[in-house]
Amino acid sequence: MLDTPYGDELPANGFDPGQDTYQPPPADGSDISVDVNPESNRLELLTPFHKWDGQDYHDLQLLVKVQGKCTTDHISSAGPWLKFRGHLNNISNNFLITLPTLRTVR
Repeated sequence: MLDTPYGDELPANGFDPGQDTYQPPPADGSDISVDVNPESNRLELLTPFHKWDGQDYHDLQLLVKVQGKCTTDHISSAGPWLKFRGHLNNISNNFLITLPTLRTVR
């Protein structure tokens, strides 16, 4: 028979806070550039969105209507797709592919 497992619930000397590596962003980051290879299929630079005008959107089209259970794994499955999380166009190819939609269930 195996021995009962044992371990300290809390470290006797407290938790090690580690090294503080946080670097606050500069007050004015307008001169900072991020270089991303244009051929990269993992990273993609996005153009800035237009500033929200404060108005709500009305009469938008419904993209998909799902049936039954819908979790974040259904919306965007993990696995090999995670390597594209920095590339909006490529991660979008994974969007909703595992959901039971009303169209596919009928």
